[in-house]
Amino acid sequence: MFLWAMSFLAFLNFSIADAGKVVKIVSEVEAYCLRGDQKIPLTQDFSLKTGDEVFSEKSVLSLSLPGTQLGLANQSQIKIAGNVNFLKGMLIVRAEKKQTVEADGVSFTTKKAEFEVSYDGESIDLDVISGEVEVSSPFVQTFVPEIIKANQGFRFNKKERSFTRRNFLIKFKNAPVFDKKKKG
Repeated sequence: MFLWAMSFLAFLNFSIADAGKVVKIVSEVEAYCLRGDQKIPLTQDFSLKTGDEVFSEKSVLSLSLPGTQLGLANQSQIKIAGNVNFLKGMLIVRAEKKQTVEADGVSFTTKKAEFEVSYDGESIDLDVISGEVEVSSPFVQTFVPEIIKANQGFRFNKKERSFTRRNFLIKFKNAPVFDKKKKG
């Protein structure tokens, strides 16, 4: 019984642990977080927890997670889990360590890259700004993962469950400028 109680307490501590913070909000209109059944308005330096669902609504957000910076366009939504679950809109990611972004049937994994993901309901687009991103999906069986490099574009068509290469095109024109890595 004691071991079960200790395991449960450790789970609770992990599930509510700080997972990152809101760095900047452009136009503080209706940006919020769902934490369980509680709707919390976002403010600068707001601490994000594992399990939080972030809605940018009419704002552009800049978030910081361990080793990763995120920019959310307006009308975007993510969930903070072990990975970033991208649910809708446009997201720009600068990862300084291994990071996976999962989006409705496709995963984008990198060790160090800057990239944009956009989702219009039919397809999920990836545009790699720097570095490399590995793309995989349980719906598309390939022998090796797709590797998308800087200045390349990629599309996952949900309906057809197919991958295609496409021209590089950044859509998130007013994306937040990320902090430069501090040298120390």
